[in-house]
Amino acid sequence: MSKSKSKTPAYSDRHLVIRDLHQSENIRHNIGREQIEAMKSSILAKGLLQNLIAVPGQNAGYDVIAGLTRFTAVAELINDGKLPQDYPISVRVYEDLTSDSADALAIALMENIVRAEMDFIDECVAMARLIKGRKTEEEIAAIFGYRPKTVVERLLIAKLIPEAHTLVRAGSRNLAWARALTIADRTMQKKASATISLQRRVAGQLVRTSENTCCRQPYRPNSLCLILMTIKETLSLTCSKAISSAISRHSGICRTRQSQISSMKSRPRGIVRSW
Repeated sequence: MSKSKSKTPAYSDRHLVIRDLHQSENIRHNIGREQIEAMKSSILAKGLLQNLIAVPGQNAGYDVIAGLTRFTAVAELINDGKLPQDYPISVRVYEDLTSDSADALAIALMENIVRAEMDFIDECVAMARLIKGRKTEEEIAAIFGYRPKTVVERLLIAKLIPEAHTLVRAGSRNLAWARALTIADRTMQKKASATISLQRRVAGQLVRTSENTCCRQPYRPNSLCLILMTIKETLSLTCSKAISSAISRHSGICRTRQSQISSMKSRPRGIVRSW
């Protein structure tokens, strides 16, 4: 695929107030509460050190396309009365772009790549959006720092069903699994994803059941670990991490109980009194 020449969009740096800004769709979906709270503390202590990036809104004002954590933190501080309503916010405005344009998306991606690690699936979906915006595979590779071949692979992963994306986001499956699943049709993808989800639920239920069972058997301290290890060997590796965690969590309890039982056995028997 041939490369297309792209010009650097023109921009201007301004100071705007919160009522002039609106939240646009952000590429990185995993912005946590801890990040926002940390940003709020930083702004209160040192002010807003980095500018937001925005484009003209469809109706009025400007749509923030990058710096969503900073934007959210400032908005919450103003709502809480800790910053004035006219608090000046540094914003770099790209006048000739719209929030859904490929160039605006590329700018937002660069912001997220530099400042925070993107969710893997969000990265794949963002590449697909860039393709729809008429960006070439070579241009996308330059944005992310990948080879064009890697971009093609990520684009295939972006086409997987939402259930598969959910498993990867949750850490139940990794990049290698997602790459392998791209050769399957949607029917096979649904079957594979449903099987893994079922195994996770079954493993969780078995672990809970075994814990309840062993709690009613105080003189068999190793029974829980034995049951959990049997479950781990029976099910696929999908559940092994959770079950291994349960084994290690209770192995200490088992050792303690065994020590207590050994101590009780070594004690001299008491004298039986006759009345």
